[in-house]
Amino acid sequence: MIKKYNSFVEIDKRLRILSLQREIDKERLKFNLKQSKTDLTDITSLNIVNSFNSYLQIKIITWATKNLRKFFKSR
Repeated sequence: MIKKYNSFVEIDKRLRILSLQREIDKERLKFNLKQSKTDLTDITSLNIVNSFNSYLQIKIITWATKNLRKFFKSR
């Protein structure tokens, strides 16, 4: 839909509104990008911690199993 303007003042006003909307959209995009990076970093950190915990649990269970076998064999 094409809007007809009656004066240059209306055109300038509309251009100013569009310019401000564009700035708002840019800032919103920057914010969303920064938020996405933060979210990805948090997820990655959690995955690393969870992987390490799993690895540590496996090592502890293996160690405990070996020592329990030695203990029961010596009896």
